[in-house]
Amino acid sequence: MDPLGLALENFDGMGMYRTSENGSAIDASAKINAVEVKDAVGLGQALHDDPAATSCLVNRLVEYGTRRAPRSQDKEWVTALREQFASLGYRVPEILRTMLTSDAFYQLAATTDEPLKGASK
Repeated sequence: MDPLGLALENFDGMGMYRTSENGSAIDASAKINAVEVKDAVGLGQALHDDPAATSCLVNRLVEYGTRRAPRSQDKEWVTALREQFASLGYRVPEILRTMLTSDAFYQLAATTDEPLKGASK
């Protein structure tokens, strides 16, 4: 399991908190981008403190919404979305509304162009 998953290991498939599984104690500690985390709270703090987390989230939202990785011709739009995300107080519903109501969201880009650098992170 990846480090993010390990930090959430105390939660079962239904979201119930647990400290053991099949009689064995659960170790939810993980190392994420060289930061040691002990549990879900530590994971939240590590993500909060990582300046790349918000850019990554915007990239993932664009990728999910457009069904493709952001491309170089999307650079201005993605940069504007990142800036708007910050100005909106990092509220996910607000950035989703902004993204989904923008003209750029409905324009199909040529599929021959290269993905933006760092779009897969």
